[in-house]
Amino acid sequence: SSDEEVIVALIGTRSSGKSTYVGVLIHEMMKRLFRPFNGTFQLCGTEDQKQYRERFEENLYRKHRVLDQTQTHVQSGQINENRPILGTVKLQSGGFLKKIKAMTLVFFDSAGEDWEDQDKINVVAKYVAHSAGIIFLIDPLSNDNVRSAINDNALIERSGSMTADDVSEPAVVINRVANLIRNIQGLKETQKISIPVAAAFSKLDVLEDSGMLPPGSALAQPSPHIQLGQFNDADRQAVDQEMRALLATWDQGDFLQTLELNYSNSSCFAFSALGRSPEGSGNAATIAPPMPKRIEDAMLWILHQRGII
Repeated sequence: SSDEEVIVALIGTRSSGKSTYVGVLIHEMMKRLFRPFNGTFQLCGTEDQKQYRERFEENLYRKHRVLDQTQTHVQSGQINENRPILGTVKLQSGGFLKKIKAMTLVFFDSAGEDWEDQDKINVVAKYVAHSAGIIFLIDPLSNDNVRSAINDNALIERSGSMTADDVSEPAVVINRVANLIRNIQGLKETQKISIPVAAAFSKLDVLEDSGMLPPGSALAQPSPHIQLGQFNDADRQAVDQEMRALLATWDQGDFLQTLELNYSNSSCFAFSALGRSPEGSGNAATIAPPMPKRIEDAMLWILHQRGII
């Protein structure tokens, strides 16, 4: 059959907003993202639907609450996995024969800390090594240069970011992941990994509100792919270049270098899952219904890389 299982591995450093990203992205995929491509996205089984409802929809869309930090999935040597959430994309091609393509997307999310302990690593690494794409989420507000440029502690606090001291360096995590994939795929130290990697920076709304984006910024524009009904690679390139330029000014050149040396196909993205900062902080924080910005870009790029859209 034409069905294939496409694993999209999500890896995020702590406080990068991974759970919120998954929750809002799945919602958007079910509601609107595949319509222009003559397609649908549905969660596979009752267990996936239940997980999605309880872990994400209930808080983000009903109670308007910020999601808790993803806890590590390994406790006292036992994996209590947030099991991967599976969904099916069905797309109908145009033309005379109207063939339907179907594939299963597997959202496997792992906390940044899971990459710091060998037992946990063995469990998550095999998923990642067999994935069609990796979305690597990074919180730009964990970077000291960004924090001091924003110079608004209340804003940073509301965004739920952690300081650089509490978060693994993105370059370190991306390197560690690469070493594991090479191990599993039997690649030499000098060989690059061909899995497409999207480095997606969260909290774009904070960067925008605090004047960090250049004039005429591509990142400030809405994502064009859905409106066009096709993937617009010129936009992807503009976003990638702009994000790389920002990283250089934040003294994150080592991150870019690590990306380049380990992966043969990578692109940088930025997004806001909620579209604005939560009100209040800590457990009392509430959010308006999510109005995401550019949340679909990384996922659509991976599907485009796979020739799916």
